[in-house]
Amino acid sequence: QIEEFTASVRADAKLANGFTAVGLSQGNLVLRGYIQRVNDPPVHKYISMCGPHNGVGTCPDNVLYKLICPLWRLDSYGAPIAFSDYWKDVADKATYLKKSRWLADMNNEREAKNATYVKNLKSLTQLVFVEALQDTMVVPHASETMGFWAWGSRLA
Repeated sequence: QIEEFTASVRADAKLANGFTAVGLSQGNLVLRGYIQRVNDPPVHKYISMCGPHNGVGTCPDNVLYKLICPLWRLDSYGAPIAFSDYWKDVADKATYLKKSRWLADMNNEREAKNATYVKNLKSLTQLVFVEALQDTMVVPHASETMGFWAWGSRLA
């Protein structure tokens, strides 16, 4: 998805000198991936609404996911479901760091750090996070502002 977004941005001459990006929910992960990995043309201002930036730690609370989640849990980091890419099990940090397909890399949580990710985020002139305090899809909702539960936490 980042490649498709990059191609669209580069094809639009009006964006050649940079732009403001606004993301909603999962779309924020595409935008953040673009900013951290590509950022050419550059994003100057980034507004994130309800994005699962630090992952999700529970199955989303809706009817569809209540049906899917028992099967998804058989391979939570490898299942072909979008939120597997930003799943974070606070009970097992080692497995998360080893198996996370996307989130551990984007958050620079592995031993090898990506300096480009840091540089590109620091190049933003403005970064705004909007958090939905009653969110039932992004849990914990603090993930929307880069927070999360502590490693080793026990959930109710």
